[in-house]
Amino acid sequence: MNYNHSLEITGNILLVDDLPENLQLLSDLLVTLGYSVRSVTSGRMALKTAKVKRPDLILLDIKMPEMDGYQVCQALKDDLDWLFWVHGDKHS
Repeated sequence: MNYNHSLEITGNILLVDDLPENLQLLSDLLVTLGYSVRSVTSGRMALKTAKVKRPDLILLDIKMPEMDGYQVCQALKDDLDWLFWVHGDKHS
C-alpha cells in the first residue's frame, strides 16, 4: 500500500489495549494515514485521557485486566455523551 505522508491530521483517535505491541501496530498505521493517535494500556487511563481531550474515535480492547472494555464503555456512557459500536462478544 502507498500512503501519502503529507496528509493533514484527519482525526483524533484513542487506542486502548493492554498489549503494547497491538498499540504500536495500530498507532503506526493510523499515524501513517494522517490521524492523531493517543495510546493507553488500561481502562482507567482511557477514562482519564478521554476526559482531558475527547477523542473523535476510541478503538478499545474488550479483554483487559482490571477494567475490561465493557466497563470502560459503561463508565464513558455514564460520564459523557457517546455513541457506541461494539464488535465481538464477551465469550470470544
